[in-house]
Amino acid sequence: MIPEEDRISHELIEWVDERHAGLSRTSLEVLAIGPNSPWRRVVEEHSFMLSDPVEIPQAVIAHHFTA
Repeated sequence: MIPEEDRISHELIEWVDERHAGLSRTSLEVLAIGPNSPWRRVVEEHSFMLSDPVEIPQAVIAHHFTA
């Protein structure tokens, strides 16, 4: 749970929810883990063999969602 006093996180969640509210489950999956997504690129680099958590660089995520 996010603490109630963490307004920035709550505002971000509300913004994401409003922006993506009309998308189907499939559309959301494509955005999150589809071809060329940051997640997909990382798991492919590791041949889908991730035994430990791998951090996706913020710059990679930012570029993907602003390109």
